[in-house]
Amino acid sequence: MLRLSSPNKGFGLILPISLAFVGAAAAFYEIFGESKDSQIYLQYFDYMISKPSCFGEGIFNFEIGFETTSCFVSSILKSSTLVYSFFVFVSLLLKLIVLFLTLLNTKSSKLNIKLCSFLSVFLYFSRFFPLHELTQIRASLSIAFILVGSLLLLQGSNLNKQVSKINPFALLMYFIAFLFHISSILILPFLLISFYIKSRKDIIVYSIIIFIFIKLFFLQILVNFGVELNPRLNEYVDAPIYLQPVSLFSPRRGLDVFLIIIGLRNFNSQKRYYKFYLSVFTFSIISLYSLMDTPVFAHRLSEIMQVFGVLLVAVMRYKSQLIFTIPYVVIVSFLSIYAFFYTDEFFG
Repeated sequence: MLRLSSPNKGFGLILPISLAFVGAAAAFYEIFGESKDSQIYLQYFDYMISKPSCFGEGIFNFEIGFETTSCFVSSILKSSTLVYSFFVFVSLLLKLIVLFLTLLNTKSSKLNIKLCSFLSVFLYFSRFFPLHELTQIRASLSIAFILVGSLLLLQGSNLNKQVSKINPFALLMYFIAFLFHISSILILPFLLISFYIKSRKDIIVYSIIIFIFIKLFFLQILVNFGVELNPRLNEYVDAPIYLQPVSLFSPRRGLDVFLIIIGLRNFNSQKRYYKFYLSVFTFSIISLYSLMDTPVFAHRLSEIMQVFGVLLVAVMRYKSQLIFTIPYVVIVSFLSIYAFFYTDEFFG
């Protein structure tokens, strides 16, 4: 199971809990403004508070895990704003626990651990917190459970070899993630492949295979099978302009590719955590470019997996990597903050 025990006892649970409270307070007081999706969720929670039972007309058509949990929490807190803030707290807490456990399970100097912890936390709050916790709370909770499940599998494996056994609690976390957001099932194959990558050659070969497979078969499989699970997927397939188009030359995408190149430099000499996080992060970019014709799936799939880039930053240890990682975090964070708060794309 997850343990917060380490020679670096300065972390513990205090810091994750404190940061999660800060994020929840930001959501409660809307200090960054009102996101485009937050009002939908607040209306939904008001609806759940007023309902006599948890299951009704299905007006909002959310996943059963999110609906059931929302009904239970709403019946206790009796305030839509408090319910939303509670979900933000839970989502952040799970992610931050995974982040600090990753830091504590990676051998390095105290200075490196402190530097990487600051960089990774700063990167998450600037790049993903406005998008996930303040905008896409269902996806955010799903990602949190995916991260917990992945860490459980990593902790049950030899750090230099493949996964030795499947942790049933990890599978439970993945299943819960699916119950909160159906799109999470799409990244499970990428996670499975990433667990068994051991060299640079592996990651390059699998990236090529994934790109070709998605280009040739993804939409066909999705239309034939995915729509039966969720009819709303038809809207996304038939309306490719639903989200902004994928740009091949976006500054953030270019910087992400640069981080991957830096990461591959010492890939063969790195431990299991590093190889797994870099593999998933690489596949996030591959999936984004291979799904350019369907921006909804491109953004959704890549956004879930790009969070693993935060954990990748957390396990950067070589000085040659950190020299490039620091400006990467600063520039990407600046670009993200500008996009979220100064372009009215997410917040009014």
